[in-house]
Amino acid sequence: MELSLWAELWHKPQGHMWAALGLKWQVAAYVRAFSESVLPEASAGLKTAVLRMEAELGLSTVGMGQLRWQIATDEVSAQRDEVKSKRQSSRERLRVLDA
Repeated sequence: MELSLWAELWHKPQGHMWAALGLKWQVAAYVRAFSESVLPEASAGLKTAVLRMEAELGLSTVGMGQLRWQIATDEVSAQRDEVKSKRQSSRERLRVLDA
């Protein structure tokens, strides 16, 4: 579970900022704490700590606001996808010609 959460977190836009700020150990601590906090015997204190860590890493909307982080919309990607959807497949481009 921890490895998949680790990979998923680093694919988020916040991952670029964590890398730039050198926060790999803070992200690792969050992953470990989160994994333990979802267990049935997890303490309320651990769950509270996980929520605090989420905010400090910019994983929650509150945390992103406190850090003044905004995730921009990738307009270029949207336009690229639109162009791809308008292209015809090679099968659609084939035409039967009368002999």
